[in-house]
Amino acid sequence: MQRFDGMEGWAVPDDVGGTASRPLSWWLLRAARVVFLSVLVSVPLIPAVFFLMPMPRGADGITLCFPILGPLQQYSADLDPGLEEIVHLHERVHADQCRRLGALDYARTYLRDEGMLELEAEAFCAEAEMLAARGVNTGPWVKRVVETLYVEYPHGPDVTYADVRRIVSNWCPASVPPTPRTSHP
Repeated sequence: MQRFDGMEGWAVPDDVGGTASRPLSWWLLRAARVVFLSVLVSVPLIPAVFFLMPMPRGADGITLCFPILGPLQQYSADLDPGLEEIVHLHERVHADQCRRLGALDYARTYLRDEGMLELEAEAFCAEAEMLAARGVNTGPWVKRVVETLYVEYPHGPDVTYADVRRIVSNWCPASVPPTPRTSHP
């Protein structure tokens, strides 16, 4: 660093106050400022980018889990009105998982093959419970969930069909008996 010494012009000090002689506390304060400013800028920027990005092809809804912000959700603009309630329930389960696990554990879980299948199975089985409460036999629904998770969701070759069935059965039985409807006179 140079300093202006009046009539003699610019002078370079003999490493007085240079970067090599600064104490550790100065470096820690500088690093804290950089981290603080990065967070301050990125926290409002992340939702803006999230809501401007297009929905993934074939997705009805998406939930992303961020530190500090928590879950952010986006739904397809051309969502079938008949599916709206069930898609919102599915994404609400993912939002609850994000809050329950926290962003870091949610990401760690989702990045593991079986972890992602567990998170998705919980959301799909919440759908099955809602349908059962409406009197629908959910046996075929649950079988379709197993097929969907095994065929359409990415996983490594070490995850077998039996593994997916086991994961789904942890969250919902093979057939949730329909709730009997009552009639009022």
